[in-house]
Amino acid sequence: MRLLIAPDKFKDSLSAKEVCEAINAGVKNIDSSIITDLHPLADGGEGSLDIIEKHLECNRVSVKVQDSLGRDITADYLLSGKKAYLELAQANSLGSLKKSERNPLFTSSFGTGQLILDAIDKGAKEINLFLGGSSTNDAAIGLMNALGVRFIDAGGHSLKPIGKNLALISKIDMTSLRFNPDNFTFNVFSDVENPLHGKDGAAYAFAGQKGASREEIAYLNNGLINFSSVVNDSFGIGISKVKGGGAAGGIAAGMYGLLNATIKSGIDEIIRITGLEQKIKDSDIIITGEGRLDISSFSGKVVGKVIELAAKNNKKVLVLVGENLLDESYDFGTNVINVDSIINYAPAKEIAISNAAGFLEEMLVKNITRIIHHFNLYIGIYS
Repeated sequence: MRLLIAPDKFKDSLSAKEVCEAINAGVKNIDSSIITDLHPLADGGEGSLDIIEKHLECNRVSVKVQDSLGRDITADYLLSGKKAYLELAQANSLGSLKKSERNPLFTSSFGTGQLILDAIDKGAKEINLFLGGSSTNDAAIGLMNALGVRFIDAGGHSLKPIGKNLALISKIDMTSLRFNPDNFTFNVFSDVENPLHGKDGAAYAFAGQKGASREEIAYLNNGLINFSSVVNDSFGIGISKVKGGGAAGGIAAGMYGLLNATIKSGIDEIIRITGLEQKIKDSDIIITGEGRLDISSFSGKVVGKVIELAAKNNKKVLVLVGENLLDESYDFGTNVINVDSIINYAPAKEIAISNAAGFLEEMLVKNITRIIHHFNLYIGIYS
């Protein structure tokens, strides 16, 4: 039997690689003769660089940049020939801030712009930016400011590039942009399809998770509306309704409008780079998982895509998660063997998080008979 282990990370608990190793340990403890292929995944957020680095010939570059509050940190990106692969979470992740520091009124994507500029200075012609996990709601004005662009208020003063100041922008000065964007390709990879503003936009959908109050969310949404209007009036480019434009606090829309960036699916790119579909074709059973399973797991996330590709190739899937928030009546499709969660085994959520690896191994014992049954049923050669 050949098992493909292809999970996402369990956020705040295990990296995707660690999830793979825990599941693999559980399998091998049961039957060391089972062949396993460890294939950690990401959906375009935190951890994407670690996944990509294992599949491409590239160099990891470390740069001193600013974090979301302007403090000096060291962040990495990957350089593969003329292509650069960057992860917004390296410089401007929500997870890097203390809870008391989280407020998208005051955070900036400036550090990510510094990474882009360094990659361009080192010869990159194609910038591939993975957007998940951001702490910002600045529509890329921080990022663009690092590249030389100024954002000016009605009085002619340069604005600090933070979410709070989106509502004050009256003019965008591109004259000091450090390069000609026509000579470069910009791709931004997202796991959401939300527009820039409105009830499903960047502020209303995500700013609350980043520390904004209800009143601040409304203010940020108005700032995004203003920014969109200025971009349209200045350059004739509509960014309000661009699919996925609300990703990372509007960074996708901002780069679309000011750098002609293309917005793409993060998980689709990871699948392409890592050759996941071929691995699925070569396997008998697939095990996938993530920290929290909910309806969004089927909109550009790892678990949903793995199930989709497995069904396409007539393969069975076991889903192991930290917590399953879906209703019991949810239809996963006929190719899903079982959905099991650590919460079913742990006495408390805190214990589930702190000992996730141990619980994953235990879950394999509970589910191995299902795996063997389906292997016998559909392959007929396991003994």
